[in-house]
Amino acid sequence: MYLRFTVPVKDADSGSPTGVFTAAYTMLDSGELPEYEHARLRELLDWFVEHLRVPPCLKDAQHPRAICWFGASAREHLGKVWELVWLLRENGAIVRMEKSAAVGQVVYADAFQVAATPWRDRRRKPHWRR
Repeated sequence: MYLRFTVPVKDADSGSPTGVFTAAYTMLDSGELPEYEHARLRELLDWFVEHLRVPPCLKDAQHPRAICWFGASAREHLGKVWELVWLLRENGAIVRMEKSAAVGQVVYADAFQVAATPWRDRRRKPHWRR
């Protein structure tokens, strides 16, 4: 099982909802946070810089639609991301958690995450038979 945290804003590159890290950096740069929340958000993002590799495929033109998912076993990382989610929500962001066992074509994996290109039919509306 994989988990992804998003905000309801479409990412221009992937076409998927924007990930929580992009939302966090946007909030950090907004200048609208109280100083103590700005400092905590900065601490959390710095922790991820130190403890979570940015998949090289995210900068690769060959995989423009790749998005990242946490592995359910990445407990410490998930604990930190929940702190990030809480801080974003406290400041008005709508953050959703997605769960999936089939995230698409995996183009990168490490002990904590995968990056995958979503299956094309993920965006289709369900087709119901009568």
